[in-house]
Amino acid sequence: MDSSSSVNPFSAVLSAHIEKAPHKLSPFHQYFKTYYKSRIKSEYCRRFAIAKKEYEDATEEELQSGAVEKPVAVTYRTAVGKEFWQLETEEFRAEVAQIAEDAHAKGVEEWEAAKNVPKTAQEFHQYVVLWYIKHI
Repeated sequence: MDSSSSVNPFSAVLSAHIEKAPHKLSPFHQYFKTYYKSRIKSEYCRRFAIAKKEYEDATEEELQSGAVEKPVAVTYRTAVGKEFWQLETEEFRAEVAQIAEDAHAKGVEEWEAAKNVPKTAQEFHQYVVLWYIKHI
């Protein structure tokens, strides 16, 4: 599906005020974004539930001594994601890195295109007319 600027000509003008270029995800973060639901989530939920149960069942002494700490969801998600990432082959990691590169390049291209919008009323009118002709 195209970006929202190709759906509505007015959103293209509004997106011209986007000042920062899109961030490039690291290969790990691209992997996490792409495969969280299908590969990581079930194991994370299992481990987090166990840690939460251990924390809830811990005695006051264990809590005071620091033997059992309150589980932090983001810490567990990241740890499980890193474990899964390390288990992947080098070829697969290279593919994910290329996906991250391609996504970033596409994002920068769309960002650059969004910055090239009409500045005057006449330019905007021409832009809208061309947009409607293109989408008829």
